Amino acid sequence: MFSIDNAAGLKAEFNHKGSLRHLRLHDVHINLFVGNEVEGGPANLWLRMDDGLVPLLGPGSPLRLRRKLGVLEAEGVHRELRLRLALRLAANAPAWFWHLHIDNLGSTARTLSLLHVQDLGLAAYGAIRTNEYYVSHYIDLCPLQHHQRGHVVAARQNQAVDGRHPWALIGSLRRGASYATDALQVLGVA
Repeated sequence: MFSIDNAAGLKAEFNHKGSLRHLRLHDVHINLFVGNEVEGGPANLWLRMDDGLVPLLGPGSPLRLRRKLGVLEAEGVHRELRLRLALRLAANAPAWFWHLHIDNLGSTARTLSLLHVQDLGLAAYGAIRTNEYYVSHYIDLCPLQHHQRGHVVAARQNQAVDGRHPWALIGSLRRGASYATDALQVLGVA
């Protein structure tokens, strides 16, 4: 297991195969489910290709990890696509950024989509482990439309965490083409 963190108190912990174990800000855990070495967990980046989805983190990923100071990087080749992925934490803010660079090594044009799947808990670790369904039931999800960035999803934990109501805003630095508020909409029943 290894981790990266920043001055704002944001910390990302990963298993050896690259699945996200914890993403947290101080005592508030952002992800609901803890990923492990066998089953990476729902928090992941997926590359949608013509014939299905490819996970970019965890045991099923074609990428190999390496860690630099404050940055997680992964690189690999899958079906004539060179993939370079990086997770960067903002230096002094509770924000994280996934960057994906793709080089097509083949001679055929490809149509690809990147999906960011983030399971949200926005609660204390003890509350999440005690009852995941209860914690997730109280998350208010609000899809928003930004004039430059496209779709973003605002999420707020309606059960107080030490008198606060943690929130998150998930979107794209370029343009979010669509959104889903349930994993079934993205992954189906697989």
